[in-house]
Amino acid sequence: MIRIQKIFHREQWRIGVYFPKDPVAISKLKRIGGTWSATNTCWYLDYSKEAYNLLLSQFESIEIQ
Repeated sequence: MIRIQKIFHREQWRIGVYFPKDPVAISKLKRIGGTWSATNTCWYLDYSKEAYNLLLSQFESIEIQ
């Protein structure tokens, strides 16, 4: 299960993506431009409609917090 939430990181709003360590999910996130945040211990994308739609296209089940 992928969980997303709005986070403030590097002076901008981002979509934080949280999930148990999974190489397939990591590969999908990298393909759509995801970046690892050691500070927040999550992957993140820019906070935009385009990034959100990319997440929806890559993952079947997303829980929004």
